[in-house]
Amino acid sequence: MRILSHAHLRPLASVAAISLLAVILVATLTSVGSGEEGAEPGTCSYGVRCFWGHLILFGGLAGAIVGWVAGGDPHLKVPGQALLLTVLFIVVFGAADEIAQELWVQGRYGQLRDWTDDVVGGVAGVVVARLAVARVVRPADGERD
Repeated sequence: MRILSHAHLRPLASVAAISLLAVILVATLTSVGSGEEGAEPGTCSYGVRCFWGHLILFGGLAGAIVGWVAGGDPHLKVPGQALLLTVLFIVVFGAADEIAQELWVQGRYGQLRDWTDDVVGGVAGVVVARLAVARVVRPADGERD
């Protein structure tokens, strides 16, 4: 069942993308996202495994970008190039984020594993968002299931 109209997709995706960018930057470039002292290795804030945090945040960001692109087309088409560029953006943004932690954030260290988790999250977000747009959003021409 398609529950979201085409007209609402782009504004909703815009808010989601901006919000997730803000959360990612605060969580990764401040002490907020650091694990507590004595915490189990691989655990970030609030006892959440770092892998899940990266997967959810970067996957959500990639999904919001795909939703924004789909919202610009009345038939909800997302070209393969847009999907590829979204993944490329996540690859570069994740790398820049890890480099920034290494260079400028006291007590934080850029890690290859965190970057790969960002990329895995981005790819998963692109796939899930592409499938979700096709199943949840009504095209502008009013087609209904």
